[in-house]
Amino acid sequence: MLFTLLPVLSVFSRILLAFAPAFLVPLAWAWFLDEQHHALVWAYGFAFTTTFGLILWRATHRFRRELQAKDGFLLVNLVWTMLPAFAAAPMMFTVPDITWTKAYFEAMSALTATGSTALSGLDDLPVSVNVWRCFLQLLGGLGIMLLV
Repeated sequence: MLFTLLPVLSVFSRILLAFAPAFLVPLAWAWFLDEQHHALVWAYGFAFTTTFGLILWRATHRFRRELQAKDGFLLVNLVWTMLPAFAAAPMMFTVPDITWTKAYFEAMSALTATGSTALSGLDDLPVSVNVWRCFLQLLGGLGIMLLV
């Protein structure tokens, strides 16, 4: 059973490694706007996602085969549940008084390009957070266009 999951995890690890550089966009904004605390959070987000992706890739890279339809369903579910979790984690440290549920909702709504939000006072948020939200919307919109 586990060996059928490993090729899917191998592909997912590469998706994580491809997603990790997205954290550099809000990192650049935070760094240029002299928000050192927020820049550190985005750098940790990048480092954590990259490290997790590399560890997962290292553990599963030799398990390669052509994926079946059931593997595709598992991979899609992994991407749609885990990527928002990685995207939501930095919001926990940059948005004041946010819960995990709201952060996950923000990331999920952005990556699905729905545009919904659970936050109020968006103008008062740090610029890097709004850049992150907009960039996730862009990535989500590109993903929807790719699917179409």
